[in-house]
Amino acid sequence: MGERVFHPPLAADAWQDDHLGPGFHARALPAVGGRTLGTLVRHLPELDPDRGAGRSTGTAAHTGTDPRRPDRPRAPGYAVLYVHGWSDYFFNRELARFVARAGGAFYAVDLRHNGRSLRAGLLPAYIEDLRDYFDELDAALAHVRAEHPDLPVVVIAHSQGGLTASLWAAERLGPRSRVGSRPHPAIAALVLNAPWLDQAGAPGARRLATPAVTALAAALGERALPIPSPGFYGRTIWAEHGGEWAVDHDWQPDPGAPIRPAWLRAVLAGQARVASGLDLPIPVLVLTSNRTLLRPRWHEDMRRADIVIDVTRAWRRVRDLGTDTTLIKVRDAVHDVFLSPPAVRARAYDELGAWLAEHGFRAGTPSAPTGTHEHP
Repeated sequence: MGERVFHPPLAADAWQDDHLGPGFHARALPAVGGRTLGTLVRHLPELDPDRGAGRSTGTAAHTGTDPRRPDRPRAPGYAVLYVHGWSDYFFNRELARFVARAGGAFYAVDLRHNGRSLRAGLLPAYIEDLRDYFDELDAALAHVRAEHPDLPVVVIAHSQGGLTASLWAAERLGPRSRVGSRPHPAIAALVLNAPWLDQAGAPGARRLATPAVTALAAALGERALPIPSPGFYGRTIWAEHGGEWAVDHDWQPDPGAPIRPAWLRAVLAGQARVASGLDLPIPVLVLTSNRTLLRPRWHEDMRRADIVIDVTRAWRRVRDLGTDTTLIKVRDAVHDVFLSPPAVRARAYDELGAWLAEHGFRAGTPSAPTGTHEHP
């Protein structure tokens, strides 16, 4: 790979056209205390000529079209905020279009040091405390609420983003954490796509690893560790390796960002917090592959399994999230369930659409606007 190419700086006071094409816009999130924060992306289906591409979400009763006039979009009945995984960014147009057809307004955040938010001089994907991400998640949510003040928000989050979003929701919804003087009213549900809730291996592996990682973090901090990666995950999803997805390799490299002890300490601390019980008071859907395949050498079966996290460890942690949880194991899915082969992710979208409808997340009425949209 040659010299890294960064996204051009974005304004924080206006939407600009995004590289994903018509219907997608981006803006910088405002800095907090002089610190660089993330980037917010939104999808406006009425400006997207390909909004009908991809999977159908079912009957008009819970999709984003008026059954009397199928060509006329209905007003959204909820909003979605998507949070990507480690060393990643938002690029899945199909997911945004699915949400629009399922009656939602779609937004996604590129967290600091990732994707559109990565700048020269910043360590890619680096963070020393997952709670630091809460600033941009708060800012992103505030922006969604400003455009859709009356809509509940469903947070969809992948891998490390699933871990971070779970912790953030627990703080914002829990009895000890407040936004202003009241618990946050907007976070209505959580959808976790292969969340990184625990370490691979035998029970107790995380606890055993924590003292050594803590010592390494104290001694080495942000210094990269010489840990090689075989680069198998890119082979399962990238178009040039037989997958379907054209990605920017400056923003989603494989191997990913270097492993740094202080970052790994942050992940272990977040996983320990989940293990202690989050008691989330909202419905939570967890989607994963039905199996993990962790091997030192490439095998074609890796295209039909999670080769990043140990899904069995994630399954064991689902009960620690809250009391209203649903676990769905998607047969033959890859790590990011919504990047799986077409027939596999079609089943995942069917499951997600049914769950959203079951929990009351549906389109609004054609004549009921839920906010104003500023176009670039």
